[in-house]
Amino acid sequence: MSATTTADQPTAIASVDPTPPPNEQAGATVVTIAAAAQQSAAVPAVITVPFASSNHPDGVRISVLPHGITGNGEMWIPGPEEGIADWVDAVSWLNTPGYAAPFSNHGAVILAGHINWKGVPGALSDLSEYGANDLGKTITVTMTDGRHRSYRIVRGLTVDKAQLAAESNQGPLHTAMFGQTGLYGPADRPTEELRLISCGGQFDPAAGSYNSNIVVIARPIS
Repeated sequence: MSATTTADQPTAIASVDPTPPPNEQAGATVVTIAAAAQQSAAVPAVITVPFASSNHPDGVRISVLPHGITGNGEMWIPGPEEGIADWVDAVSWLNTPGYAAPFSNHGAVILAGHINWKGVPGALSDLSEYGANDLGKTITVTMTDGRHRSYRIVRGLTVDKAQLAAESNQGPLHTAMFGQTGLYGPADRPTEELRLISCGGQFDPAAGSYNSNIVVIARPIS
């Protein structure tokens, strides 16, 4: 989440739509989060991926840990470095004012987790597969009050970390990952979308990190 602008765009892994989405419309009116979401104290508790992938042949059930932006302006990721023992089955939800929750009427629910840690696969280790091979499949978020929100996978993106760091927070890469002004679904009943984020691309042993972020986008169907 950093500084100076570039016209670089995220690279599509795949998409079920033939044209790019009208995600963040210039000058779009920012609307308040839907009353149902505002009035409920419920937060995302579990995300269920029911289909098979390389590291999760039986699918995966992932705990969701709400957390705000860290003091250095980054998204908190649950991992062993944070003292989270069950990090392999956990992601964080960006629980910060201005960011959407499930059952909202705009914006994006941001969930992020490790691809792996010292060779151990994380909850989102197969995220790039979801964006390339599993378009049209559904994943479900369960709230702490028992409600369920199912999302259909519509797109996968790869975002270069160096390009992301080189642009402003209003740049196209930041918008693709974190933007909150998009309206989705029917015009008379707009919804939020879900964005799952992890690392990907090439691993740089010297830096100890991957050179890209993988983003999978899904839209509500229930």
